Amino acid sequence: MIGWLIPLCILCVLLVLLLTPVILRLEYDTIRAVFSWRISWMGLTAFSSEKTGILQRMRRKSGEKSAADAQKKAEKTEKTWKRYWKLFRDVAAVLPKPLRMLWKGISIRGLVIGARVGRFDAKDCAVAYGAQNAFVYTTLGLLQSMMRVQVEQVQVQCAFGRQQSDFVVRFRTHVCPLAALAALVSFGVGIGIRCSQCRDASEAQQQQEPSASHVHETSKTASSSVKMRNRRNFT
Repeated sequence: MIGWLIPLCILCVLLVLLLTPVILRLEYDTIRAVFSWRISWMGLTAFSSEKTGILQRMRRKSGEKSAADAQKKAEKTEKTWKRYWKLFRDVAAVLPKPLRMLWKGISIRGLVIGARVGRFDAKDCAVAYGAQNAFVYTTLGLLQSMMRVQVEQVQVQCAFGRQQSDFVVRFRTHVCPLAALAALVSFGVGIGIRCSQCRDASEAQQQQEPSASHVHETSKTASSSVKMRNRRNFT
């Protein structure tokens, strides 16, 4: 009985870890001159705009050692970027299905969008207000068509007599690791199938080239033999 409980507990822990979302918090406020973001998982901050995340502190310690290695890698990538062009085309052909799986695991919550459009002239202000209003609600509709979006507040205001416009954007993006893992597996399987198809096509082309050359040689010898017979008959 205990032998079954240990794998079951491990499986439950893995399931909890995969279902706990990775959260991206972003806030942009021109009124208070604030732009901040933070990526956290299970309450632990991994990356942040203040560079206080756990992974950022770890990278800061190893930054001096990896500076020379990064320079060498940059020189190598400049020489070998042409080799990855074919790989890029294969990736672009495989990406749509994994992206659909990934979008299903992404949701936006607590979305706050505020815009105060300011112009000195009333006509210019009305035109800018209409354009900003159309942009905000078109973008919001596009996001809602792709993923789950929980809107907290959306407000676009028109402010006459001032040239400066103010914007406020605040939201939390939740990414499910299980959906990301499924998308990664689908991407790996698609790349493997694509590579095997390319390999089979190249092998078939290599097999066809010798046969084509053999046919060309046989046709050449046959034509030469026909010419010799014609010469003999003429003599």
